[in-house]
Amino acid sequence: MKKLNIFSISFLFSLFLLISSSYAQSQGTVGKIYSKDQADQLFGPVLNSRTINAHALQALATKCPQYIMFNIVNGQLYILNANRNVLLGPSSQAVSPAQVFHFCSASMILNLIQTSGATSISVEQRQNNLTVTAGSYTLEDFMTCPPTCAQ
Repeated sequence: MKKLNIFSISFLFSLFLLISSSYAQSQGTVGKIYSKDQADQLFGPVLNSRTINAHALQALATKCPQYIMFNIVNGQLYILNANRNVLLGPSSQAVSPAQVFHFCSASMILNLIQTSGATSISVEQRQNNLTVTAGSYTLEDFMTCPPTCAQ
């Protein structure tokens, strides 16, 4: 009976991981643009942020056909593609597969840059969220990898 329970739990966990991965791949567009004021109300104050040139971020987003990932780790901004390859960040440090990154559609980043007309972009850590702000617009509604990774 104990073996059956362990098998059942293992099967359900594997099924969950498979569905999560498929869900991310079928997501289509991930992310939503809010006004900066609305984002501050919904997601709270910015606790930490790093800035990147809008043209540099645009170039990175165009290298990502579908999704782009962000995080601030030990004060350093990391940007990854959907395969978790580092596009921006300290090259001497590998990214742990367990390290959580926040991803959105690369098209949403390009839309944010175009809509805002901003020359610099802030990647911001908030209490429970990561946001990307350009001018008076903020992108949120990211997904996290892990557990749901887009490849």
